[in-house]
Amino acid sequence: MLTVILQASELKTLVVGEEFLTVITFDMALYEKAVQLLDARLDLKGGVVPRLGELHTVMAALTALGTSIENSGIDDAWIEANVYGSATTS
Repeated sequence: MLTVILQASELKTLVVGEEFLTVITFDMALYEKAVQLLDARLDLKGGVVPRLGELHTVMAALTALGTSIENSGIDDAWIEANVYGSATTS
């Protein structure tokens, strides 16, 4: 992981220069490890921005939405309105 971050930083420096940040997109498991690594390496923390991939960002948002409307009765309302069937909600 450290090698990938260092190589990405070197490539960024070659391509766009020192004045820009290095932004690296990770999936959820690697993102957590990258954040831990950057917390431990203060020399890299200011110049590297770890970014959570879109899939996990959307999944987290949908999970939060589902949790907030769970047992709210919206499923029953949609079933009664024939928007979708009862098998869809289970």
